[in-house]
Amino acid sequence: MWAAVAWTVLLTVLCLIKLEALPAKSVMGHDKVGHGIFHFAFVLLWFLNFRFRCNWSLGKALCYSFVFSLLYGIAIELMQYTFTDTRKADVWDVVANSTGASLCVLLLWMTRRRKGGRTASR
Repeated sequence: MWAAVAWTVLLTVLCLIKLEALPAKSVMGHDKVGHGIFHFAFVLLWFLNFRFRCNWSLGKALCYSFVFSLLYGIAIELMQYTFTDTRKADVWDVVANSTGASLCVLLLWMTRRRKGGRTASR
C-alpha cells in the first residue's frame, strides 16, 4: 500500500509545482507520453494493493484502480486550473491519463487469461 500512496503523493506534487521547478526535459520529451506512463504505474500499484492487500477479486480491483486513476487525473486537472498560476488544465492530459490506465488494465486482464484464468472459448 505504501508504494501506491507514495506514487499518488509524488504525482500530486509533480503536477502542482511550478513549471520552472521541473527539469528542462520532460519524460521522453513528450508530455502526454509521460501522463500515460504515470497513470499506467498508478493503476498497476493501486491494482496490486486492492488485489493482494485488500483481497479483492480481479475484476473489482481492476475496476476500482481504473476509476480511481480517472477521477484522480480529473481532480489534478481541476486543481491545476483552480490553484496554480503556472499550470493549466488540459483535457488532452485526461485523455493521455486514461489511455495509460486503460493499457494497464488491458495488460493485467490479458496476463490473467494467460495464467489459466478464463479461456477464450468462454
